[in-house]
Amino acid sequence: SEVMQELIKRGHKVSCISVKTVGLTSEEKILDGINVYRVKGRLSFRILDWCKENEENKFSRRLKILVLFLNKIKAFVFYPLWPFLSPLYAYRMYKKAVSLMKNENITHIIAVHKPLECLIAGALLKRKFSKCKLSYYFLDILSGGLPPSMFSKEWLEKRGRRWENYLFKYADNVFILRSHEKHYLNEDTRVGIEKIRIVDIPLLRDIKKETHTRFEYCKKNINLVYTGSFVKGLRNPNYFLRLLDTIKNDCDFVFHIYGSGDCDEIILKYKDLIKNKKIIQ
Repeated sequence: SEVMQELIKRGHKVSCISVKTVGLTSEEKILDGINVYRVKGRLSFRILDWCKENEENKFSRRLKILVLFLNKIKAFVFYPLWPFLSPLYAYRMYKKAVSLMKNENITHIIAVHKPLECLIAGALLKRKFSKCKLSYYFLDILSGGLPPSMFSKEWLEKRGRRWENYLFKYADNVFILRSHEKHYLNEDTRVGIEKIRIVDIPLLRDIKKETHTRFEYCKKNINLVYTGSFVKGLRNPNYFLRLLDTIKNDCDFVFHIYGSGDCDEIILKYKDLIKNKKIIQ
């Protein structure tokens, strides 16, 4: 969002195609001067989102188990193309972009990873509109990460590298984060290595000088500090806070949380429950 805002400040007209998530009814909208177009995401993700919204429904719990099972089968069927799992999602992104490019004077495409489907849609657009510039912006490593439980890390890297070599051929620029520099620039034989550009936070964002409250850490306390996100389905703080509550000692704990997420209710609940330990969020 901040990159798009900065591009607008520099005189560019920006359109954004993204996935339509639960709770969003409008498929087209103007947000802060950006034309936003939403397309349907993967069917399994849409069903799982619905199941999450209806957790108390017995049918939703059974449906979730079925969808997760079918996802495993789908991953096995798409084994040769991994991690490309949703051709229809890629096609919907491509189709919406084609309709925009036929009606608008679009000169540059920026395809953001993840997911892989966005990069593939970008490659298809470059093939159709060859005069248009294509840039890939990698927020994560394609030839890395954690593989499915049935496959090895070497297998995942090999598959990801094959996709990178295919996609980099179509790109005019490939932007990667500085934290991924060693991974992407450690081989001279990589296809399109001359197209790689290193970017880092704050990217195009103007640096703002802000004053923040400085906490004085009392040496009599045991200070615990957490930085990052707390997400219910991925990084839930409930277990740790429960564990913190069970510790009985004479020394007070202070738990400092710097980050974001969707676990405010859990944290607030333990703020009231924990007596001799303080939580600063």
